[in-house]
Amino acid sequence: RLDVTVSFAEAAFGTEKKVEIRKHGNCSTCNGSGAKAGTRPKTCSTCRGTGQVIRTQGFFNMASPCPHCEGQGQVIETPCNTCRGQGRVPENKTINATIPAGVDNGSRLRLKGEGEAGPPGIRAGDLYIFIHVATHEIFQRQEYDVYCRLNLSFSQAALGAEIEVPLLNDETKVIKVKAGTQSGEMMRIAGAGIPHVRGSGRGDQIIQMMIETPKKLNKKQKELFQDLAVIEGNPIKETLKG
Repeated sequence: RLDVTVSFAEAAFGTEKKVEIRKHGNCSTCNGSGAKAGTRPKTCSTCRGTGQVIRTQGFFNMASPCPHCEGQGQVIETPCNTCRGQGRVPENKTINATIPAGVDNGSRLRLKGEGEAGPPGIRAGDLYIFIHVATHEIFQRQEYDVYCRLNLSFSQAALGAEIEVPLLNDETKVIKVKAGTQSGEMMRIAGAGIPHVRGSGRGDQIIQMMIETPKKLNKKQKELFQDLAVIEGNPIKETLKG
């Protein structure tokens, strides 16, 4: 197992990662056989190469790994000096891992044959890469859709506006905010989300409109809001009844 962290964009569109692992690989001196150069492993005389011994207990035949060859079926009489007959040695290895587009946090990739080298005659295991996706300062993901927020002023929400918004692929798009937009309303940009990890197509980008209330107003702004309150029939000072 190897844990790899990728950025939000790398998870969305895929990437190549060079990863360093420490594992056991086949011994280059004996080519993984475990026997010294010029010699070969011999067939185990106890199990005759089957790796198992049969014991009879009453009416039952019980099979168990051969104690002489430890289930290998072969015995190394002259072991390799480098690996001491194990057929494998510790090594550091750099692997190019292809991260496909659309992976999510917790996705698992399997690299066949890149795990631990097995005993002589046994193929190497597999390497499993677990993906961790870093958070994004703008976008959040839900399945294949991405969500973001767009802050609007009172005037933009009331009158409507054309605003340039960022997209996931580092490009931008001008959207039209309709007049009378309410806080919390959603706008969808089709096909601007996460590519599907299996198959074609992409999710959508969903923009949530958030109307900002100004915390500080200058004199002119206060006068304009007071005038607006009078026009709307909502005076600033009002006694609630009932």
